[in-house]
Amino acid sequence: LCAGLLGGTSAFAMPKADSQTILWSYVVGEFDKPHILAAFSQSSSDALAALTKHGGHRVVGLREVMEESSSRPEGDSRGQILAFAKEHDVDLVVFGDVEQRARGRWTVTWTLFSSADGQLMQSERGTLHPDEVKTQMSSLIEPHVALWGHVRVHDPRGTTDFSLDDGLLRRVPWEGRLRAGAHRLLSGEREMAFHLLAGEDLDLSLDTLYRVVDNATPPEGMVLVQGAQVEVGCEGGEPGCPATHPTALRGVDAFFLDREEVSVAAYHTCVSRNLCMPISVDARIHRYAESQCNSRSRSRSRHPMNCVTHAQADAYCRSKGRRLPTEIEWERAVRGTMGHTYPWGAEAPDCARAHLANHNGLGCGTGHTAPTDSMPEGRSLEGALHLVGNVAEWVTSDGGFVAKGGFYGSRATDMQPWRRFSAASDAAFQSDEAPYLFGFRCASGVD
Repeated sequence: LCAGLLGGTSAFAMPKADSQTILWSYVVGEFDKPHILAAFSQSSSDALAALTKHGGHRVVGLREVMEESSSRPEGDSRGQILAFAKEHDVDLVVFGDVEQRARGRWTVTWTLFSSADGQLMQSERGTLHPDEVKTQMSSLIEPHVALWGHVRVHDPRGTTDFSLDDGLLRRVPWEGRLRAGAHRLLSGEREMAFHLLAGEDLDLSLDTLYRVVDNATPPEGMVLVQGAQVEVGCEGGEPGCPATHPTALRGVDAFFLDREEVSVAAYHTCVSRNLCMPISVDARIHRYAESQCNSRSRSRSRHPMNCVTHAQADAYCRSKGRRLPTEIEWERAVRGTMGHTYPWGAEAPDCARAHLANHNGLGCGTGHTAPTDSMPEGRSLEGALHLVGNVAEWVTSDGGFVAKGGFYGSRATDMQPWRRFSAASDAAFQSDEAPYLFGFRCASGVD
């Protein structure tokens, strides 16, 4: 941005529209003293030279644009000049209307327009000395200047096409400058929103993209967990953090999840139809089987089905045309879209929101599980119940199975979403470890 018709001598080369912002100042006014005109022009040039160093912007005036384009505005009205600016990829147009006042002071009316839509962005009037022009111009314009950051995009799964806000296809690996601010990256049906800070050097991986769905109605008894980007795993210093589950930012596609854990009644129905395997726990090996396995108690038909292996849980879900959730899906459901530690937020679990062990004993003093539709205060953002506490839930992870979420014998300090149970394998059924920990719920993709 030079002083428009008042001057500007540097050569101008039209920059690429996606890599620079052009600022343009057009100064008008009647002057009867040439030295006043020259002083204002010099002050403006000083201000603009400082702005050129700010954010890598090229600052030019009307004269340079006209010399480069071999064309002129059709007239000198503001509308005609704005149309000319838009045609030449100018982003911000600054008019400085200057009137000479007594004692060497000027009255200047600054107006800033966006040439993209011709909208007035700011107007300010003040009386100042020529030496104050530089400071005022800078403070007025800088908040409207687009700053830049650097972005690199890669995909550990291979070479993929993607697009940014402009819709143009690009291929990974890719890097380039983007304006600071909000952006959207898309690849196929998956997307990711991100915010770039001025001067930021940002690495993006396409495996953090996620699929969002519109107007998807969950099947009966399920909730829609919308696609999102979520931090999973844990840092090495976190309590109970497994070395095999380090912190990572991952994209999770939208999916359906059972609102409640699978109940004893639902599992028995599946068994009666010869679609599921009956529960068989040897009480001689597992000393708590009679009292803790819910299938052996007629009063707990609405409690979660526990004492199940991952194979039995997986078979039940498949009989419904569903599957076990993945570990990452389960963590997305627990953490929500804000990365909370628990389904309800950051507050530690208590017996109002989770069925756990406290000073009264197991299961908040009951000695066993709670009904699957209880404790609504502990529900997740989407409405899923008992994701934390009650029974540890089978999920798939890296080709295997782990159990997540704590159970009615877990303490409040041991129920973080990254925890995996050491007993989460079939080995638990060949030892004296407690099989009554394990229950499950089902998930399915969104078509």
